[in-house]
Amino acid sequence: MRDVILLVRVMKLFVRLLNGVLS
Repeated sequence: MRDVILLVRVMKLFVRLLNGVLS
């Protein structure tokens, strides 16, 4: 379960970075 939460957290951070780069 902890791994899943960590993965979601990393994915959200990655999406935020992508949005920052695109916009």
